[in-house]
Amino acid sequence: MQRLLNKVANWDVRVGLEIHAQLTSLNTKLFSRAGYTFNALANSQIEPHDVAYPGSMPVQFLDYFPEADQSIREVNRKAVEWAIVAAKVLNCQINPVSQFDRKHYFYADSPAGFQITQNWHPIASQGELDYLWQRGDEVVKSSARLGRIQLENDTGKSLHDEAERQSFIDYNRSGVALIELVTEPDFHCGAQAKGFVQELQLLLRQVGVCRGRMSQGQMRVDCNVSVRACPTCQEDLNSVTTGIRTEIKNVGTLDSVQFAIG
Repeated sequence: MQRLLNKVANWDVRVGLEIHAQLTSLNTKLFSRAGYTFNALANSQIEPHDVAYPGSMPVQFLDYFPEADQSIREVNRKAVEWAIVAAKVLNCQINPVSQFDRKHYFYADSPAGFQITQNWHPIASQGELDYLWQRGDEVVKSSARLGRIQLENDTGKSLHDEAERQSFIDYNRSGVALIELVTEPDFHCGAQAKGFVQELQLLLRQVGVCRGRMSQGQMRVDCNVSVRACPTCQEDLNSVTTGIRTEIKNVGTLDSVQFAIG
């Protein structure tokens, strides 16, 4: 056992986070006028675009542009404004041009076969956030870099009935406006990652961007964990491939963030 622990100690751990935060101050979704309330009757808060009905298009948000051409389709302007608020409090650079892309994947919770996101031209980049974390009995202050903030729409929610061996999809959440905050791999343990997410949660609550109720899916975390052999012990581990990365998706509590990373 001690031999195994010694080998584990010879690894350098790097963790990056992808945090999905719903813009809970909005009354409508990113590209439709449907509202969203947690635990509402399944599939009661959807419009054709949310479930990718053939021929459906984003709605016209003419309450923001009443003089606009009726044929113009827009993104929810309030979502853009709240994303900028988040970017400002996280010391990000607001990009003068941002655009949406399609991220293609096939799963039942995404009836369109793609997610609308901002892969190439995000709304903001190059931010930073200071945070506190617990190292034993000591409270430590650290800082982490934010690589990007991007606007995207949420997916539906899968519901599984294990007794009946059936799965169902609730599309109420489909199309809800999110910001995805992508950090650089600046964390070395679960305690650091937990401290960062907790600080971010408090900050987004304070400025009104996101209520941050993780139990309701308002914030979800993906942890990208990579390991490599420490340079000082490379000779002992020269037969092991370094830089292996594992993604832990949809972590739903602060304690689970720490536990998942270790």
